Amino acid sequence: MDVVTSTENQYRKALDLAGKALSAHARTEAELRRMLTKNGFDLYTVERVIHKLSDLGYIDDKDFASQWVSIRSDKYIGKQRLAQELHRKGVCKEHVSEVLDTLDDEAYQRKADDLARRLSIKYAGHEPDKVIRKTLSALYRRGFSWEEAKAAVQNAAEPI
Repeated sequence: MDVVTSTENQYRKALDLAGKALSAHARTEAELRRMLTKNGFDLYTVERVIHKLSDLGYIDDKDFASQWVSIRSDKYIGKQRLAQELHRKGVCKEHVSEVLDTLDDEAYQRKADDLARRLSIKYAGHEPDKVIRKTLSALYRRGFSWEEAKAAVQNAAEPI
């Protein structure tokens, strides 16, 4: 077997592996690159596969980010946490910013308010200062900004 045939075989195997991975669920370019490298494919083969899949429209990090945010935004998760998750998946800052800028700030504040009310009820037996601290911390850990968290705690204290 000559070098060209060996290289083409590796390319086909890498393309097949990437295709199987993408058929399970969408992935970022960085995730595919890591997976192929981890499976022992050389840089040239990895780049060929990434290029081919990008050209075919199977890899689109901005679309991935948009889908990810759409799915995850139904949860009580703030924009900061969504950004962290996307960065961990290898989505560039520009795509993350573009996608997050399309989100409704008021809707996120309502989510934070709702979560703060739920947490206030959960922590109702504690001292008021402790309820505030625990609620602020929980909101912040979920990715809401400090300002959103403070406003939500304030709103939760007001009657509905």
